[in-house]
Amino acid sequence: MSRSKITGNPRTGYSAEGFQMNEDQEMKPLEIDALTEAGNIGAGHAATSLSKLLREHIMNSSTQSMIIPIEQVPEALGGAEKVIAGIYTTFEGELSGGLLMLFPEDSTKTLVKLLSGQELEGYEITDFEASLLSEVGNICLCWYLSAISKMIGIDITPSVPVAAYDMTGAVIDLPLIELGKVADHAMVIKTNFKGEVHEIDGFFLMLPEPESQKIMVKKLGVV
Repeated sequence: MSRSKITGNPRTGYSAEGFQMNEDQEMKPLEIDALTEAGNIGAGHAATSLSKLLREHIMNSSTQSMIIPIEQVPEALGGAEKVIAGIYTTFEGELSGGLLMLFPEDSTKTLVKLLSGQELEGYEITDFEASLLSEVGNICLCWYLSAISKMIGIDITPSVPVAAYDMTGAVIDLPLIELGKVADHAMVIKTNFKGEVHEIDGFFLMLPEPESQKIMVKKLGVV
């Protein structure tokens, strides 16, 4: 099995090379519960990282985990034509796959304003704004993966993330194509980062490769 090589301009999105996957894998209810619990814990740690970055106490006021058919993912994120920011990283080590963090348009504008003092306008982002979003995503995604790494006791090494700001369908197209070669369903974690002053909505889409998914559920105590 080969891994995807993620490349691309932060302003235009992602591209992939040499990605090959196995047959679909059906998950049992206990496996679903274990994976969603791991995702919830990862989202909680991402809130902690966001607190440090924004220098404001932030917590997850609500977290909802969904395992849904792949074709329903755009709708779960608000619709394929909604503008959204996506930060995508692959990871390797004892686990391999991809992880996508998403912010709706309003939350993206809030983040850019808080971090740069500038207003984000239109659908184009500057290299500086793309760098800011990549940095936010890198910190949150690393904390997310670190939480899962500690929870299951194995090493996970993330790659440098790539950011895109566009309509939802365009931003999530590549990750869903990759996931669609593995399974019919995706795990989407919706969370609300609530601070003392600001509120930011976010989503995580975790895409473990088939063997990594098996390792995760086994390490989480599901045989």
